[in-house]
Amino acid sequence: MLDKSLLKIPSSFMVAGLVPFLFFNLLLLLEFEIGISSDRVVDLFKLYCFYISIFMAGVVWGISVAKRKDTKKDLKRNWFFFLSILMSLLTLVAFVAFTEKLFFVFISSIFCFYLLLDFYLYREERIDISYLKLRLFITILVVLSLIAAQFSI
Repeated sequence: MLDKSLLKIPSSFMVAGLVPFLFFNLLLLLEFEIGISSDRVVDLFKLYCFYISIFMAGVVWGISVAKRKDTKKDLKRNWFFFLSILMSLLTLVAFVAFTEKLFFVFISSIFCFYLLLDFYLYREERIDISYLKLRLFITILVVLSLIAAQFSI
């Protein structure tokens, strides 16, 4: 029997992963008062976004594999693997080649794409509604955070 308290651990990590997004925005707002260069904060913010995007690619692919209902759906699992690799490579290119503002716009769209994949996984009954609702809430806050960061740059 699965312990229900174990199901709260991923939710706790998702909420904890949101905290740096809010913290970096706070640092950007207070840069003059605390003496931290906004360039340094933006670099760290970009790096955090990069890591979270790569992590989310793995999460989406992992859910698609771990919670499969039918072994005949190997093609769909391969598509999730392909999409995860593609999103990771696009994130890397954006991290290296894009300006800060363009990177934040691009990474916002990547996070929204991961959310769309979660809607698909929900439809396929691989995730439950509470997970989907939390992902929707977290994604909205992350995208708002990235939009706010663009005004501070």
